[in-house]
Amino acid sequence: MGGQSRLKKIFSELFTKSRTAVNIGVIGGSISCGQGTFAGETFLDIFTGWMNRTFPSTSIRKRNGCFAATPSSFMAVCYKNRVDVDVDILLVEYVLNDGFQNAPSYERLLRIILNLPHHPAIILVHVPSHGLAFDIRSHDNRQFDETIEDRYSVIAQYYGVTALSYRDALYQLSRFNADTAAKTLQLKWSDVMWDDGIHPSMKGHHVIADMLVHIAQVTALEAMMLPFTADEDDDAKALLPYPLLPGNYESPLSQCLFGDAFKAIAVEAQGWEWLQDGRLPFHAPPSLFPPSSSTSSSSTSSPSSPSSSSSKAVVRQTNKKVGFVTTKPGSVLKITVDSDLSLKRRREHARIQKQNAAAKAGIGIEVTEPKKKGNNHQGSELSSAKMDSSIAIVNLLMLKSYAHMGKVKVTCENCKCPEMVFNAHDDSRKVSQLGLFTLYPSFHQQCVLIIESLAETTSGEHRLRISGVVVEDRQIDGSTAYNMTSISNWSDLSGDH
Repeated sequence: MGGQSRLKKIFSELFTKSRTAVNIGVIGGSISCGQGTFAGETFLDIFTGWMNRTFPSTSIRKRNGCFAATPSSFMAVCYKNRVDVDVDILLVEYVLNDGFQNAPSYERLLRIILNLPHHPAIILVHVPSHGLAFDIRSHDNRQFDETIEDRYSVIAQYYGVTALSYRDALYQLSRFNADTAAKTLQLKWSDVMWDDGIHPSMKGHHVIADMLVHIAQVTALEAMMLPFTADEDDDAKALLPYPLLPGNYESPLSQCLFGDAFKAIAVEAQGWEWLQDGRLPFHAPPSLFPPSSSTSSSSTSSPSSPSSSSSKAVVRQTNKKVGFVTTKPGSVLKITVDSDLSLKRRREHARIQKQNAAAKAGIGIEVTEPKKKGNNHQGSELSSAKMDSSIAIVNLLMLKSYAHMGKVKVTCENCKCPEMVFNAHDDSRKVSQLGLFTLYPSFHQQCVLIIESLAETTSGEHRLRISGVVVEDRQIDGSTAYNMTSISNWSDLSGDH
């Protein structure tokens, strides 16, 4: 459905000269952005370079839609600004950023991109979870199965999506190389990971690109030996099945306000300042790969060694650090959002219900409610039937980190919402990410969120940065709603990615 048949179609069209262009994209976190590599070169650049050399008469376009320090729950709503509508091959990298709680949002993201007009071939790029590639002597080291990758692989299998695994390719080669008996393997995690043990190094990006090339070569060979059939074409365009997680349909309506668009909806900012500090270099942290027992800690690596070269890597960040910031308790920020994105839809739904009720009474003609645009999946008729069972979800995009951070209290005007207190401080890991802090306000086109910084703090400081807001209108399905809306459980996040 979403992988092999779609990719085979692309190569079949390239061989028959019926295709003259291929548009390749990637969405993910700072790994996709190139953190830990030289000049920000990524596996996307390496792979598209191979495609250019292999098909020199074809126009190979690329777009890097990465957004550092964000999870899949962010991209599931903000994808329109990061993915070309006519993308042909889309790479998806979120294992590191998603922790263990984002499977519902990850599935919704896959459903959205599988439904894009050009029926893109989706390839999941699974990278190691936080700690998996740490030296085995590290306290934070994780085992082979301590990752959300396996859960995401099940989702991939359900939708027929191709997935590659950095862990599966390298774990046995590098995991035990600290042991003297295993040194003959001549590979360590530090050979393919940056000094932080989280981001692949330049060599690591080449490994990922090699796996992408292998997938492309195998598929191209199949396209040459076994011509693309009508049945395969039907499979490439097939309707999506019901969600694997019950009721976990993608949001039909959403709004993503970031940067200047977010700044524009602020109606009051007492004690908050707008920060836009541009693109900043990232300085390499201390290495998480301790020297071996046979090497002096004061010794230096040779200029050609992976450890020395990776420490010199400078990232040209692709995402500006923007948002309203404060360090003062009592600062008040007010923003106005439309929490009633479904107003027109619900009014039309009510009108049709009223007309059909009249038709059953012998007045007028009964009409069929149209299926909403973009719901190309089995069971989409259920969406109309449950159109009055939707909820508004508003997510504040707020920096969450292990030090310096404070708390905010959020209340509402015009709309109704329970008072919420959000803590931006999380010292469970030394990481920083944009967190999605979730509110459930009532429907209102002028819903005012009042965000106040509190004197109470668990870090001893009161730093806060709010970079945007995400609004969704999500349909719910009774008991199957369970934790679909809990897209901001950040109890196990990993890395400043």
